[in-house]
Amino acid sequence: MFHPAPLELAGEAQNPLFGEARSAKTFTGEPVTDGQVRAIYELVKYGPQVWPQVWPQAR
Repeated sequence: MFHPAPLELAGEAQNPLFGEARSAKTFTGEPVTDGQVRAIYELVKYGPQVWPQVWPQAR
């Protein structure tokens, strides 16, 4: 039987991520740095997917 690990994210941190998060519909035109792209990639590279695939180069 599978027993998931207990949630370690504090309650006050859960709502902004799962209750208030929204997709971007407009952009500011402010440039995105290579460092920001790398940081975003590090956050999402192990996220859930339908099937394993390699991300195409962002630039």
